[in-house]
Amino acid sequence: MKVLADLYWMCTHKVVMCILAPYANHYNHIVNPHFKQKFDESSPVYWAPHFYEPTLGPSCPSLLLMHNIEPTFDFRLLRMELQYQPPFVPPLYELEELEMLQRIQPNVVDEILYYVVAVEQPISERELEWMSRQTYPLPSVLRPPITIGN
Repeated sequence: MKVLADLYWMCTHKVVMCILAPYANHYNHIVNPHFKQKFDESSPVYWAPHFYEPTLGPSCPSLLLMHNIEPTFDFRLLRMELQYQPPFVPPLYELEELEMLQRIQPNVVDEILYYVVAVEQPISERELEWMSRQTYPLPSVLRPPITIGN
């Protein structure tokens, strides 16, 4: 949260940022003592006082127990992409099968990629939805993404 707060401090309104993070449900990440924070589909819920979920891509699970402390920053989710680990890639698996496997078995997803926008002034859901459908460059470290819901 401190890193996100520092990044937000450096951003201006409507800056789009890409975050590539280790996926929480992967044994290599669970045991790595250098990873202090785990990331999954529910992480973006905690990055904004008013959560926005785009209509395309994987969905964030609804959380019954929400935190009572609002973050000091406001990053709204524009897109979320799951980076599948071989052999869990098409054409061996269909996207629907990958979605099911990812929910019931560890080590299917290696990393998760978020595109978020810094919000410092009021912004409409219509504008957020438009921004979520734009094309943004991929980090050079990524292979072409295999996403669910697109």
